[in-house]
Amino acid sequence: MTTRIDTYVATAAGSVRSSLKSADANSKTAGTDGPVSNVARIDSAKFTPHALQLQQLESSIGKAPVADNQRVAAVKAAIANDSYKVDAKAVASKLARMEWEISRK
Repeated sequence: MTTRIDTYVATAAGSVRSSLKSADANSKTAGTDGPVSNVARIDSAKFTPHALQLQQLESSIGKAPVADNQRVAAVKAAIANDSYKVDAKAVASKLARMEWEISRK
């Protein structure tokens, strides 16, 4: 069984056109430039508990200091008096880990 859809489209289009014409005529008789609606529109949004938690975390992270000033001073002092030692194995391990994580993405 087949159904011709072009007849439905033509009928629906004619129905829409006539309703638009009548709506346009009603708006012109009301003395306004556009369609009149007596329904007030209020937009609102609700946040999930996870979104609120993320917002709180973001706020607390923003308040945290960027650097530990005492640690920075200690490292500067160690570099200045030539007592700062670099652990080459730890640096290599962290670089390899970073490269591995970058390659996964």
